[in-house]
Order: sequence, then C-alpha cells, then structure tokens
Amino acid sequence: DYTITLASVLPTIDAATTITIDGNGWNKTVIDGGDSPIATGAGVQAFIVEGTLILDGVGIQNCYYQWEGGAVDVKSTGTFQFLNSRAEGNNAGFYGGMVKSSGTLRIQDSLITANHAYQGGAIYHHGTATIERTTVSWNTSSYLGGGAITNWNGTLTVSESLLEGNQAT
Repeated sequence: DYTITLASVLPTIDAATTITIDGNGWNKTVIDGGDSPIATGAGVQAFIVEGTLILDGVGIQNCYYQWEGGAVDVKSTGTFQFLNSRAEGNNAGFYGGMVKSSGTLRIQDSLITANHAYQGGAIYHHGTATIERTTVSWNTSSYLGGGAITNWNGTLTVSESLLEGNQAT
C-alpha cells in the first residue's frame, strides 16, 4: 500500500509526454493533496496536463486549488484517462473539484465522490468527455449548475453510470 502526500503540484505534463500510473487499486495506490490550502491559498493540485495522463487503479484525494481543477487541470491539448480509480474530497475555488478539462476526458469504471467546486462539483468540462460505468455521487457546487458535472459547450457522453446525491446550491 502506498500513499503519496504532495507538498506541491507536480511538474506540468507537456504536450509531447504520456504518463501512465498503473496502481494496485484505488485504496492501495493513493495520491493525497494533504487536504489544506498552503499559505497563499493555492493549495496542492496534483496534475496539470498538456499531454496525456492515464491513471489506472489509483485513488486521488484531498487536493485543492483556488482556481480550476482541484486535483487535475486538463488543458486544450491534453488527454486524461481515469480508469478503475476513485476521486474523493477534492476541491476547487472555481471550476471542477476533481477535474477541469478543456481537452479530452475519459472516465471508466470509477467512483467520483464528495468533491466540491463553485461550479462543476466533480467535473467541469468544455472539451470532449466520455463517462462509462462510473458512479458520480455526493458532489456539490455552490453556484447555479452542476453539483456533479458542468458541461460548458463541450461534447459529453455518459453511459451505464449512476449520478446520485449530487447538489448545486
């Protein structure tokens, strides 16, 4: 069992780079943001993705960023695949408690729960996204839309998934 607690954001995954993390299961391979903002209020965001990031069998939790993408910020050139994984307790000051994506997003066979943002409690998306066989539950946003997901002029496909208990206030 491994938990990596981040002290700062990891280096940006540039457009020419692909990183794959094959974990031993979301409860055994965990990336932890430490659950609190640093002195500047920026907190610890795990990944900024301009290239490709694949997380398979990984837990990502307690990340915080004051702007976009509490745990992961996917830029327009980026691709993020979240497979057989769990995201819990991540927060963003504005968009996407777990992830803000303007690139390509694929979430499959995963659990996204208890994340929070101003808009898009779990996911704020304006690129191309596919969510399959995934539970998105108990996420919250403190603005008009998207306790679970805000899709802003993007293409979103959700299949064989459960959205439950999410709330926008």
